[in-house]
Order: sequence, then structure tokens, then C-alpha cells
Amino acid sequence: MYIQTTTRCNFSCSHCLFGCTEKGSDMSRKTFIAATNLAAEYGQGIDIGGGEPTIHPLFWDFMGIALSHKSHCENIWLATNGSIKDIAIALAEMAKTGVISVRLSRDQFHDKIDNEVIKAFTRSENYQNRKEDDYRSMTTEYLSDRQLIDAGRARKNNLRGREDCVCDECFITPQGKIYSCGCKKESWGTVIKPNIPDNAMFNHCYKYKNNDNW
Repeated sequence: MYIQTTTRCNFSCSHCLFGCTEKGSDMSRKTFIAATNLAAEYGQGIDIGGGEPTIHPLFWDFMGIALSHKSHCENIWLATNGSIKDIAIALAEMAKTGVISVRLSRDQFHDKIDNEVIKAFTRSENYQNRKEDDYRSMTTEYLSDRQLIDAGRARKNNLRGREDCVCDECFITPQGKIYSCGCKKESWGTVIKPNIPDNAMFNHCYKYKNNDNW
């Protein structure tokens, strides 16, 4: 389940499908607990997202809550822009042991990332020989000017000739509203009063379920 803990971000990347800015909403602790309980109940992964999740004032508290469900969830994952150096490096170290999965977003849209952060996310050539799994990763994405026009803050991405879903898995907003995916076409109630169908297809976009041509 994708849990959007905040809609705030300290970057303003042109490709941001959420159109995040420094102003926005933060998820409450009560809502996060209910959301992670729901993920554990259904055996789903906990994806901590934003915005930039590490700027949430309760970020480490949320991480502790998420980790308390680790035995019942597929995985605990998050992506970060690496802007808060000490947090980013700490997350990379946690991922090295396989406790969490974390991705550093490094691309043409972001501000400069500290070299120590990049180094923390750079796996050695022989990392596959490590006894423990290494769940650090970096994404480096480059789009052309034409592609940038079709992407990002207009919430459209026509790189494959269609409008993309911003998140193709169960999506929970900072206010605790549940949707089948980021399209927000199919509401499943709230984390306090969930109304998830018995035949719910997790990790499956609403458009995929309802459009044979999608």
C-alpha cells in the first residue's frame, strides 16, 4: 500500500506527478498507525511516500511504527530525494542490511545531492556476494524537452501514448482516504472505516481493471 505521509516537498521538480510544493498536508500519527495496521492485515507492503517523506516531522516515529509490522508485510519501502543528508545516509545503511528498501531519486530535475549521500547509495561491484541483501538503489532518469512538456505538473505522462496513473497500487492520502490506485476513481473508504472489496486486486491500477485497452 502506498501511504502518502505528506504532500509537501522541499524540491519543485518539473516531472512531479503530484505537483508538490513546500506547502501541503502531513499525515497524522493516528492515521499512519491505522494505515499500517491495514497494510499488515492484508499482508501488503508499506510504501512510505510523499512529497518528500523525510521532511515529515514524525518521520522516524513513522519508520518505527512501520518496522513493527515487518513480519506481517511484504516489504517496507520508500524513496527520498536525499536532501536531508543524515537521514538519507541512515536509510542507506538500514537498507544495506535488508531491513527496508530505499531508493534515491537522482535525476535532471532535482537539486544537487551531496556526494556523501550518493556514495552511501552506490553499491560496490561485488555487492551481490554479500551475505545479506542490499536494498539500496538509485534512479537516474533523463527526459527530453518534448517529454517534459507532456509530463509532470500537468499530471500527464504521454511517453507511451496515454495518461499514466500516478500510483498503480492501493493509495492512502494524508487524510486517510483509501483509493484502489492513484487515479482516485475507486474509493475504498478511509483507514478508520475501510470498505475494501473482498476481491480487491492490490497493486493493480483502476484503469487496468476497467479498460481492456489500457
